[in-house]
Amino acid sequence: MATIDLVLDNVRGMLNSTVDIATKVPAGYKLNWFESWWLSLFDGRNELLTFTLIAFTMHEVVYFGRYLPFLLCDYIPAMRKYKIQDNKE
Repeated sequence: MATIDLVLDNVRGMLNSTVDIATKVPAGYKLNWFESWWLSLFDGRNELLTFTLIAFTMHEVVYFGRYLPFLLCDYIPAMRKYKIQDNKE
């Protein structure tokens, strides 16, 4: 039972914590635009929830984006001869 309480305390700690960007960047280091934008996603937000949203967004982009080449091929007349089901639009 003590291990469950320990795990729950760690999860509560992760969910209640926020990130301070100033502690993540070494002194004197100049961020480029991408690094600045990336760190701004975490500024004052929960790191665990932010990574979860980023992972979900990336998953959806890849999942639906992999269909785009096939969708484009449906509208190219030269590609219609490779269509498996000719009677479907």
